[in-house]
Amino acid sequence: MRARTMSSNHVSSGEKLSRPGILFYTFLTDEKALEKLRVNAIPLSVHKPEKGYPLIFRDLLPSLRLIGIDAFPHNNLLYFMFGNNQESIINTLRITLDRFCTNSEDALTYTWRTPSLEELIPYDNPSHFIITRSLLYSYFKRTWQTKGRIILLRRAMVREGLRVYLTCKDVASSSEYNYRICTGLRILFEVTPKHRGYLWFDIITQAFEENEIMGKTKPLSHREMKTLGKRLSINLYEKYLQEARMNPRDRAEKINDLLKNYLNIGNVISINGYIYDPLGNRFEEITLKFKKLHDIS
Repeated sequence: MRARTMSSNHVSSGEKLSRPGILFYTFLTDEKALEKLRVNAIPLSVHKPEKGYPLIFRDLLPSLRLIGIDAFPHNNLLYFMFGNNQESIINTLRITLDRFCTNSEDALTYTWRTPSLEELIPYDNPSHFIITRSLLYSYFKRTWQTKGRIILLRRAMVREGLRVYLTCKDVASSSEYNYRICTGLRILFEVTPKHRGYLWFDIITQAFEENEIMGKTKPLSHREMKTLGKRLSINLYEKYLQEARMNPRDRAEKINDLLKNYLNIGNVISINGYIYDPLGNRFEEITLKFKKLHDIS
């Protein structure tokens, strides 16, 4: 079983891309860059999945990103990479896990041990692909969090990518809510048979209902936009369409503008992290470079 099957649109060396008919910006690694990826792991057992996993995704993973660690749970292991090589970060990880598991009310258990080294093979192993993708998305969320609104789709839809909203327009308000139309980028990760990593970027536009006092943000469906528009006497859906509809040239220019001026991305996306080698008792740097290919349509 393969983690990702490529289809349609030959690009190079007989490889194929699987996003036909839509304009994308594409970045790719060298061949075999993702043949093997080394990461750290520590046991983390989930005894009550219906309670434990929501706690992990809602509380633990964001807390780890705040201290510079990208992580993802899978099969009773927590996989992770460090954002820096300071010796104190391992102790900070331990303190964070201790506090989290103590407050989990027996939904999870773990016993601290020195992080192990694990090898991921993203193309050949579907589980390894999911872990690799999740760590990359976490890296982007962590490093871009000061540059825009980061919204990751529900876990069941995570295959549809990471959504990063970077510009917003206020279009209406009521006694409880503000209504905004936001534009940003959808990022998708794939791996090819030659163990190349691909990052796809495309434009996304979404209307949101926000309650700043409650700290709640809700994406609105087309039907909800139309219903709210009538209730509030505004052309909410029409305003959304004005922002969302772009011809191919405008779409390409908008993607380039968001990448360059909001995320400081030019021709190379560099993923920089560290893993801890328990045998050598030292950190090792990991660098993964995605180079801009071209725009395809």
